[in-house]
Amino acid sequence: MKRTVNISVLILLYLLLTAKSCTNREEADAAREEAIFKATKDSISSVFISDTLSDQTLKAFEATARIKLLDLGDYLKILADSTTDKGFKTRVKDIVSKMFISEDQNHRRINSRGIFQVLPGGVHFDSVKVQKPFERINDSLYSGKLRFLVNYPNSAKIIRNGSPKLEKTIDVYLVKREKVFGRNSMKVWTVLFGDIQ
Repeated sequence: MKRTVNISVLILLYLLLTAKSCTNREEADAAREEAIFKATKDSISSVFISDTLSDQTLKAFEATARIKLLDLGDYLKILADSTTDKGFKTRVKDIVSKMFISEDQNHRRINSRGIFQVLPGGVHFDSVKVQKPFERINDSLYSGKLRFLVNYPNSAKIIRNGSPKLEKTIDVYLVKREKVFGRNSMKVWTVLFGDIQ
């Protein structure tokens, strides 16, 4: 019996000593994940901080601008809703104002009041298309233009004229701006809006 116990203990000890360490595997997995994260970060950084943008990258930013315009329409609906909390509306107004280019890029800033005069609440944006693709202005600025339909569902005046939809255009800018990422900051390309016609 004692011999059987000793043999069992020796077999167990042999298995424990020759088994691969879980720690080594975890370290290898962590190193691989870190390498993937760094490669992804470098890839993203190369697009967003690059001085010149390829046609493909500019097309991607145009798609971003179209999505951002639809988001603007959603924000305007929130601001027009009388049941929305005032604190939340204040936050949304701040988000909307940050969607527009500021005077520090030598362009006029459209304030919230100006936006609401051109696009009153309750409107719906439709058929957003690129009217003028992004064109390089200087090292930190590209400009373009989007065309879109604005649906005014509650406007009897517009409906009498034949359609509840009006075509509008909006200037779109791709601006290189300083952004904070954790403890670091870098200049990255950001899509911003300008005048609405």
